[in-house]
Amino acid sequence: KALLYYYFGSKERLYTAVLQSHFNPLMEVVRKSLDGKARPRAKLLRYVESYFEFLHQRRDYPRLLQREMVSGGRELGDMVQRYFRPAYRRLVRVVEEGIQRREFRKVDVRNAVLTLIAVTVFYFGAAPLLRRVLGRDAYTPKSVARRKAAVFDFIEHGLFRRA
Repeated sequence: KALLYYYFGSKERLYTAVLQSHFNPLMEVVRKSLDGKARPRAKLLRYVESYFEFLHQRRDYPRLLQREMVSGGRELGDMVQRYFRPAYRRLVRVVEEGIQRREFRKVDVRNAVLTLIAVTVFYFGAAPLLRRVLGRDAYTPKSVARRKAAVFDFIEHGLFRRA
């Protein structure tokens, strides 16, 4: 306990450090996926692929995120400013660019982005429930691959224009 206070000063600061240990790498995933010169379609697919990998490797992230959202925790405002709003804006820009380039159908951009985030994050956040409902571990490589394929199919048919 003494080391905890020596390094972090308080349990609250430790908790903040834990949150940042998840969100800083997440923002790196978002930047690498959505920034750059690739076409919008490629950026979006790379984002979903990378986000799936991130969530699959960091099982605590969805629970920490849900805890903050449900409780309206004191860290939530900072998380919105530093992580969620910038990631959301990047996704909005990619979808808008995809519509302008006629790679994506005309959609309600903001709701499309919320849907993209939800279909990815929900699966991992609900993993304990899904184990009981589906009767299998949502985190097995086979289960994650099946879910990722379903999300790609959903994006392909719901957002992308037919070639």
